[in-house]
Amino acid sequence: LDSSRGKMSDTNPRQRTNTKRRESSNEFKQNIPASSRSKRWPSVIMFMIVCIAMSLLFAFVMNRNKESISIGNSDVPSIKVWTRAELARQNGTDGLCIAIIGHVFDVKKGERHYGPGAGYHGFSGRDGSKAFVTGDFSESGLVDDLRNLTLTEFGEVWKWFEFFNTSTTYRFVGYLEGKYFSSTGRKTGEYRWVEQQVGAFKRQAAKDEEDRHRYPLCNSRWAQGRGEVWCSKDSGGISRNWVGVPRKRFVAGSSDTSCICASEDTMADGSLRLYDDCPADSPRCSFTTQPK
Repeated sequence: LDSSRGKMSDTNPRQRTNTKRRESSNEFKQNIPASSRSKRWPSVIMFMIVCIAMSLLFAFVMNRNKESISIGNSDVPSIKVWTRAELARQNGTDGLCIAIIGHVFDVKKGERHYGPGAGYHGFSGRDGSKAFVTGDFSESGLVDDLRNLTLTEFGEVWKWFEFFNTSTTYRFVGYLEGKYFSSTGRKTGEYRWVEQQVGAFKRQAAKDEEDRHRYPLCNSRWAQGRGEVWCSKDSGGISRNWVGVPRKRFVAGSSDTSCICASEDTMADGSLRLYDDCPADSPRCSFTTQPK
């Protein structure tokens, strides 16, 4: 009751209280210096930067901890680790899978190659990596141990792995527990050795490719007891703007020789020899017996 006017007030007690609170709050804000309010923003921004940096660091660490090599064609949401018993059933009965260097691939689309009765069925349901280069499809040959292969032979097995890994027909479906991966999918010491071999093979392959261009092979032809070797601008499969002359090239540590086309830059190479009865500057040499 408003005693001064003798009537009820238009504002109830709760509304008067809320109004006082808003006025008090506004008064409090007005009493805070503008400089103090502006100083809070750098702290907020710094906090956000720290959060973003921590997130990026976490993502980087997780990526570094991944224990698998890059699998380019996998659509598996979570990588399965197979036991040997599980893989053994994938021989055309419950499915069709092979393993190579501990990586399991679904080869159902290649059933005519890997299915029961097919020429390569021996690879199904197991890791027979070694047989990819030896061609030994016996039980003792279809094994995953690559330790006693030469670097070149190892490289051929790796090429087969790359074939499956980049194939649009065959699908990566997980790792095989055993020699190369643990039960959790982590690389074993043996797989670390594989990685070292891959590096050595790639370095050797790069050197071989350089040699192939530096010492292109000769053309050759043999018929009815006579033969000849000669050089051209595309002999050895290497297109170039020079012809060269035939020379025997000796490989270090081997008694084998090959006919290469020497250029002016390689003519004095100590590993090269002139063919008997062949003019030094002739691009063609003829023989009545196989040169040694």
